[in-house]
Amino acid sequence: MDNKIILNNKTIMKNRYMSDAQLFVILGSIMLFMLSPNVLFATNGVIAGMDSLRSFISSIVTAIGAFLAVYSFTILGPGFSQHDNSQIKQGLMTLVGAAIMIFHTQILGLMGIS
Repeated sequence: MDNKIILNNKTIMKNRYMSDAQLFVILGSIMLFMLSPNVLFATNGVIAGMDSLRSFISSIVTAIGAFLAVYSFTILGPGFSQHDNSQIKQGLMTLVGAAIMIFHTQILGLMGIS
C-alpha cells in the first residue's frame, strides 16, 4: 500500500497507524484506568473478597465502555462529514455497545441478577 498523497504536485506522507485523536483517546483511557480508586483487598473473609473483586471487574468494564464511547465519536465524526453510511453505522453500533457496558450494573439490577 502506498502511504503517499500527492496534492498540487507535492507529496505528503500519511500516518499509517492512527490519528492524534485516537492516540489521545487510548492514552486517556489508560490513565483513567490507572487512576481508578478501587482496591482489591479482602478484609472480612471470602465474601468481602468476592464483592471487592466484583466491584473491581465492574469498574474495568465501565472504564472500557467509557473508552469505547469516546472512540465511537471519533468514528462518527468523519462518517458524518464524509456522508459514509457504513462508518456511521459502525460508530452507532460502537456507541450502543459502550452504553451497555457503561450501564451494565443498572441493567443487571433491573433484571434481578446483581
